[in-house]
Parts: sequence; C-alpha cells; structure tokens
Amino acid sequence: MQDLLACRPILHSRDIEETRAFLDTRAMALELLGGEHDRAGFAVHYNGVYLPSLWLGYLRYGSSVAVRVFPSRSDHWIHFPINGRISIAAEYGDIEYDPSRAAVTSPFDLYTLRSGPETARLSVYLHGDALARHLAALLDDTPNGPFRFEGAMALEEGFGRRFARLLHAVARDLGSDGMLANRLAIADFEQLVMTSLLLSQPHSHSEALRRRAVPIASRDVRRALEYMHEHAGEAIALFDLVRASGVAGRTLLKHFREHHGISPMRYLRDLRMRRVREELLSRGTGNVSEVAARWGFAHLGRFAVDYRRRFGESPSATRARGAA
Repeated sequence: MQDLLACRPILHSRDIEETRAFLDTRAMALELLGGEHDRAGFAVHYNGVYLPSLWLGYLRYGSSVAVRVFPSRSDHWIHFPINGRISIAAEYGDIEYDPSRAAVTSPFDLYTLRSGPETARLSVYLHGDALARHLAALLDDTPNGPFRFEGAMALEEGFGRRFARLLHAVARDLGSDGMLANRLAIADFEQLVMTSLLLSQPHSHSEALRRRAVPIASRDVRRALEYMHEHAGEAIALFDLVRASGVAGRTLLKHFREHHGISPMRYLRDLRMRRVREELLSRGTGNVSEVAARWGFAHLGRFAVDYRRRFGESPSATRARGAA
C-alpha cells in the first residue's frame, strides 16, 4: 500500500523544520511526540494530487507525531488508516481510528491528529465551498446552519467499505498522467465522491435531504436526459442537471434509481460508452484508447472489460467491424 500515488510526490523529507514550514502554509503545526529519539528517525512521505474540488493523498511519518489542524481551513477531511492507529483529539472528545474506521472532520473543528511511527494513511479533503454547492444542488436550496459530518466512518461493510475501495483504486489510477489529463473522468470522480458522501455519511443536513424527495414529472426527467445527450462530451455536474430539469438533485437521483435502476451519472457513463461504440462503428479507424479517452474513459483495461460486458465484444472487434 505504500506505493499509493508514488509517482506524485509532494514532500519527501527527513528535515523537521522543512516539514514544519510546509505544514505551516497549510494551517497545520507539527510536533514530535518521542523526543530526540524520534527526531533522529524522522521522515515524511507525502504524496498526492490536487483536483478542482478535492485533494487525495498518501501520508506516512517515520516517527510518532502530532499534527494540529487549525479551523481556518475550509476543508472537510477524511483519514483512512492503512496500518497502525491514529487518534484525533478535538472539542468533542478523543477518538481512535484504525483500518476498520476512518476519521471525518469538519472545517470548524480545531483538532490534533496523532499517529505512531510508520503509521500510514490515505487522506482526502474536499473543498468546503464545492461540497456546499453540491449539497445545495441536492436540496435545490441553500442549506441553513453549520455543516458537520459524523466523526467516524465504519469501513468493514456497507458504504464505508465501498467508499474506501473507490478511493484506493482511484489513488492508484491517479498515478498515471492519463486520468489526470482526462477532464471528464476527473469531473465524474469528483461528482461521485461528493454525491455518495452526502447521501451516505450522516451529517447535519441528512434529514433535510430525506425530506426533499418528492414526486417528479416525466417531462422534468426528459429535460435532464436531453441535457446529457446534448452535452455528453463535456464535464457535467449535478448542478447542471438540476438547472436543466428544474428538479432538486436528491429527487432526480431517487427517480433515476426507481425507474432506471441507476444514478444519472451512471446513465451518463453508459451514454458515453454508446458514443464510443458509434464512433468505432462509423469510422472503423483510429486508436481505441484515444476514442475512449475522448469520452471520459481513462483506464483502458477497465473500459475494455465494461465494454465487452455491455456489448458482447471487445472495442477492437467493434472497430474491425466498422472498418469492414
């Protein structure tokens, strides 16, 4: 697991002061917990990628450390321990986390994260304004009051297990330039992360989301479908579908699941896959990976498996039939 995002180093250092200066620019303060012994063995591996709405990274310290995170940051953090334990001391109490439970923090929390030597974690932060816009799209209204997630996420089953697997898989894919350069794939990933987190991890507006599900007219759904068909080659956010259909995002998601068996973003993915097939059949030339990437499929191996499952043949076989 220690090679996550290995080709995207942000800070690899054995210099404590350099690390402190780096964290200071991010509203964090570093303290060694083991005295001079830990100073001699100090090392930090800090890898990650910055996306428009979130950061995903792998962190490992060689020594026992405490990192104080100040509430001037506007980000929501989720820390997934890979090995060992981490603890968070905040106003609401001290909680320990391990590979079976992730830590979730909110922007106005002043907290200290402690970890032992060689403890590694995968962490994600989401920009507070991006998450607030996404929540507003789900509600079709500006949320009132502070926004706080429940402080722990169980990882051994259910949503937490699926969410952690998604982030680990994408962390490996983001090590390649292919996905980072694919704006459609990045936009779809961010939408999936924010939607699933807001609908599945309990938070201060969960009850408001449940109350917002109301009956929906077929014409409203048709407007959302028409928008996706017209703009399939562009990055589409939930806000765009809400604006096109005039329906709150939570209601739109509920309707799609009930009547189509999938989410709007899954429908969009299937639509883009059909566009790849149409292009391969109509031209019969060109590189399959280039066509797939143009429609938002950055991982060619995974795309080929999904394509064969859906159409009963490989993308290259479709291209060959188009050429014939």
